[in-house]
Amino acid sequence: MSIQAKHTPGPWNICASTPSLIEAAHHNVNDVTIAQAFEPQGSASLPEMWANARVIAAAPDLLAALQEVVEISDRKHDAWDKARAAIARARGEQS
Repeated sequence: MSIQAKHTPGPWNICASTPSLIEAAHHNVNDVTIAQAFEPQGSASLPEMWANARVIAAAPDLLAALQEVVEISDRKHDAWDKARAAIARARGEQS
């Protein structure tokens, strides 16, 4: 099942930018910003913004781990169906 990723490979890192914006995913090798997390509208929740940034930065690792788990232990179960659907969504194979 090992399919070549079309996204920027990890690791993605978090870099603080301003009080209301975080570079949630920054690829140090290519020195590019992949995603940014902004302060949630109507809420001045800096912890929530950092939590969002951590989830975004972990995306390549989460996808790779989920692909491996599904590949080595594929079963007929709702959880596996959800895992396969999440992988397809991350690859852009599902709307």
